[in-house]
Amino acid sequence: MPTHDVEDAGVFSPRAANRRSDVDVLRGIAICAVVALHTSWTLLRQAPLREPSGEILAVVHLASGFGVPLFLGLSAIGLSLRHGQPFGSAGAYLAFLRTRAQRLLPAYVAWSLASLLLRDPALAWPPQQVASTLLTGSADIQFYFVPLLFQLYLLWPLLRSVSGRAGGSRQLIALGSAAAISLLAWKRMIPTTFSALPFLAVHVVGALLLKTALLDRPERRRVAMAAAAVAAVASLVCTVRAFYGMLVPPVSPLAMAWASFIFQPRPALYGVAAITLCFACAAGIRPDGTRPTAPWLPRALAALGRRSYAVYLTHLIVASNLTRHLIAPATVQSPNAAVAVAALAASFGVTLAASLALGAALERHRALAWLVGAQATRRAAGVDVA
Repeated sequence: MPTHDVEDAGVFSPRAANRRSDVDVLRGIAICAVVALHTSWTLLRQAPLREPSGEILAVVHLASGFGVPLFLGLSAIGLSLRHGQPFGSAGAYLAFLRTRAQRLLPAYVAWSLASLLLRDPALAWPPQQVASTLLTGSADIQFYFVPLLFQLYLLWPLLRSVSGRAGGSRQLIALGSAAAISLLAWKRMIPTTFSALPFLAVHVVGALLLKTALLDRPERRRVAMAAAAVAAVASLVCTVRAFYGMLVPPVSPLAMAWASFIFQPRPALYGVAAITLCFACAAGIRPDGTRPTAPWLPRALAALGRRSYAVYLTHLIVASNLTRHLIAPATVQSPNAAVAVAALAASFGVTLAASLALGAALERHRALAWLVGAQATRRAAGVDVA
């Protein structure tokens, strides 16, 4: 039987009454996007950018940039489902922060240290440097999300009021305010671990409103899906054009990274459209995680979503120490588009499958389950990042 404390830790049995399959599906989509973002980047750095192979990899890389904003929005939704009411006292709020830290931080610290040691053991000393790395989430490029997540926890008492019914003036004002904060950040701020949340304010507040506007009202999903699909395609085209417009030969990896950075207006607006499309697709998922058509797909995504934290923490270590030895990034130096597609599919599949298997194996052992933010169970249940 599961040993998870639902209210205390945010970790659930697959059969828990307050677990939402539609949110699990969205988590599965988000982690697929994150893995695609990083595996495509590894290949893109070696590909000829102006040839079909490079162009395909660039489109996939830019198209998958919505993963982290979606994760952050889903974390806000998870908070609204379990902590939608005021905490009542400072002690209750501090207890909430303590339980989240106990569940998420040990795994975060362990995998951050592992990343540092595997990259260069000298990076794990002196202690002041390690502490700074952990505080900023800079052990590898995905770890900044955890400090960002705790910023969301700290601000939750202010954001909680947005998680009510959609359509009211308070929600519209909140969305407009969040959009203004994001716009100001895009124009005036330099994105860092501690300034990233304002850049994503519109995604967080938008996700809270989409939960009540679409997930709780699935009859609206067809119209929303059509409108979001058009907006996503149009904004992605603009994002790809802007990406190539920013690259002046000779192109350096740093220039490519900045041109594809998600904390910019065009990628961020694409992220809003893509997230809306994801919510529309997930609306109406049955409690058992299926749909009348293609029932296996949402069920598979929901299962993946339940282990998304483990995959998020481990996938770059897997990609660096396993995938790159099986699928060399140099394979995409050919201009052939089919080669790029095959290399990307193989790299994505190996990285996702190996990360998922590693997380599942660790979760089933009582002494090791903390490495994926979970408690050991006879039947592993996963962990929610909320």
